[in-house]
Amino acid sequence: MKLQNVLLTGALTLGMVSCNFLDEEPLVDQTETNFFDTALNAIAAVNSVYDPLTWGQSGSTMPVSFSHAYEFLIGDVCTDDGAKGSTAGDQADIQALKEWRATADNANLTGLWYNPFVGVYRANIVINNIGESPIDAGLKQRLMGEATFLRGYYYFQLARIFGGVPVLTEPIDPDVVAAGNFSRNTLNEVYAQINRDFRAAAEVLPTKSSYGAADLGRVTQGTAQAYAARAYMYQIGTANGAAIGWDSVAHYANAVINSGEYALETNYATIFEMAGENGPESIFEIQAIETGDLNFSTGAGTIETIFTNPFGTIGWGFLNPTQELFDTFEADDPRRENTLFSSGDFAHGVEIDVASGDRSETGFLNRKKILDPNHYPSDPRDSPQNIRKMRYADVVLMAAEAAYHLGNEGEARSLVNEIRDRARNSTFPLGYDGANPDSYPNTGYSGNLAPLVGTTTGTDLLDAIYHERRVELGMESVRFWDLVRTGRYLDAMEAQMGAEVRSRAEARSLTDGMVNPVPLFPIPSTEVAAWGIAQNPGY
Repeated sequence: MKLQNVLLTGALTLGMVSCNFLDEEPLVDQTETNFFDTALNAIAAVNSVYDPLTWGQSGSTMPVSFSHAYEFLIGDVCTDDGAKGSTAGDQADIQALKEWRATADNANLTGLWYNPFVGVYRANIVINNIGESPIDAGLKQRLMGEATFLRGYYYFQLARIFGGVPVLTEPIDPDVVAAGNFSRNTLNEVYAQINRDFRAAAEVLPTKSSYGAADLGRVTQGTAQAYAARAYMYQIGTANGAAIGWDSVAHYANAVINSGEYALETNYATIFEMAGENGPESIFEIQAIETGDLNFSTGAGTIETIFTNPFGTIGWGFLNPTQELFDTFEADDPRRENTLFSSGDFAHGVEIDVASGDRSETGFLNRKKILDPNHYPSDPRDSPQNIRKMRYADVVLMAAEAAYHLGNEGEARSLVNEIRDRARNSTFPLGYDGANPDSYPNTGYSGNLAPLVGTTTGTDLLDAIYHERRVELGMESVRFWDLVRTGRYLDAMEAQMGAEVRSRAEARSLTDGMVNPVPLFPIPSTEVAAWGIAQNPGY
């Protein structure tokens, strides 16, 4: 796929949207210079920047051809928490990612490169043109903030998967594109741009409560602050040329906590049900609705549901939790049953046969992705199930980790205990009792999940924070990044997959100037040629 196609796609579909806060027809007969003359057009342009967030499966209508490009392919599958799932020969390119055998022709990586760069291109059109728009100043500021955050978000995705990439902050002249003479910025330079975008967005975006119901899913001040904290935390353990300190993580995480805009859901089990969408804990989630439009770039449903749900229901059985993840949970932690389940368990009152069609590598399936049959779409590729990207619990745990590193162990324990207290009082998932599909059964546990006390200190406390992140955020696409930034990834993969896999991951890692080794995936070969850029080490 050529770089020209990335830019052309962005230009031709500027008015297309897939977010459910607006469902407009594509706008035509407009140029970049006059497109932003009306509020309707300006909003449509920003909606188009959100659009690539929803592109999980690319179809033949796009240059990418057929590929699945979900964040969990890296965030969960390429870790000790997840396995590819389905049958051995189905989507073999995903297994190649897991085993660090992927080549530069891997179709999944093509999507993971292509989609964010379309988002970057569209964001740059907005950022570089909306300033002269005659629309209301407050709306203009908000739209600029949304586009700026999303550019940073897309670059954050690219940097963590591919390392240093070309940083583009304005639309590219066609002659420059045709020349194909780009250079890769360093990973530290990409992070500098990400930091600028997240900080700038946090200064101008509205709070969550400022949006009306029609705008649910738009990024907020809290979204930008939370991602600033996450980006800083990742840099501290990887490419930290800017000498980021834990005080920066604490600053942005505590800004979210002190805003009063977010809170933990009372019951952990409700978070991942349809009724839990856009709840008090939601900081960023990709919106989905069933529309009947199966075109991947104009439809508003998601294909993630069919990809991850059990084969015996409406799914294909991908993304299997592992025995290692199961064993990590304390035996009386209700989050275990809300994260993974096995044959004989019930979901929404339906008994699940995990082995159906031999589509589970591990004997487990992902409970967080299961869609209530009451909400099945007419076509399973058009699911109305939102995709959770950032929860308030994650921010609380980031604040706890920052507090630990800043020497505030009492604060760290208190924050972790907030998460454990909620978990302790949570129920089993909806319909876990087959006789009562519409109820959340009580666990019957007593005295479970004891709070951390003053004797939990030093490295034991840090390990407790790591543990809490793993069980609280299990199967939410954060495990890979947590392992890499804390220097534990290579050991974890060796323990699960053996020395050969570790050796391959190590050979494909950035080490010079890095705090910990940073494993990178290959840039698609078509992109290396079209952009005229160097390939990653080991490929």
